[in-house]
Amino acid sequence: MNFATRPDSSPRQIAFSPTTDVAAMNEHILDHLRKSSEGPIAVVAWQAYSAMLTPTPQSLAALRANYLGIVELLLAAEPWANEPGLILDCNLDLDRDGQKECILASENVFTILEVGNATVRIAFVRDENGIHQIVAPMEQFTVGLSDPLEWKDGTDPQLISGAFIDGLEYVPEYGSQNEIVFGDAQREKRSA
Repeated sequence: MNFATRPDSSPRQIAFSPTTDVAAMNEHILDHLRKSSEGPIAVVAWQAYSAMLTPTPQSLAALRANYLGIVELLLAAEPWANEPGLILDCNLDLDRDGQKECILASENVFTILEVGNATVRIAFVRDENGIHQIVAPMEQFTVGLSDPLEWKDGTDPQLISGAFIDGLEYVPEYGSQNEIVFGDAQREKRSA
């Protein structure tokens, strides 16, 4: 897997394939967390991971396991936090859900979008005071607040998975040198 970045940077590659083996995924994420830096991205990633592990009934633990991928989304921002720069890559499955995500980043902004619907899953900004998260999905903080009878296909239907969710389908296309356009003939969302 290769991040499209500035020639002088070499962010850590994240290589894995989708799996339903919760133990293997948990071990992979824990290993990834242990190798992370002590910066602000790692702190929020550890917090999200810890929230998934608090003691719960078995049905809630199984539901939470389906959302462990949020930790990988957060940790994908760490190379940018350490070496900010341009990243335009829509060929990643960072959260192991079988769906592609896009990383779009500049010197001061880092975002991960879902390819299919262009939902902004996470976003960080950098300013003179450091790095700040400005978009976070609910599963970063809690899972299972809806009625357990509504948990179908291992999902919590009440979760808000990010920002700018409109329920429509988008296809990413690489535009000009520093732009990705999500759209079709009738509508579009621009990264630039």
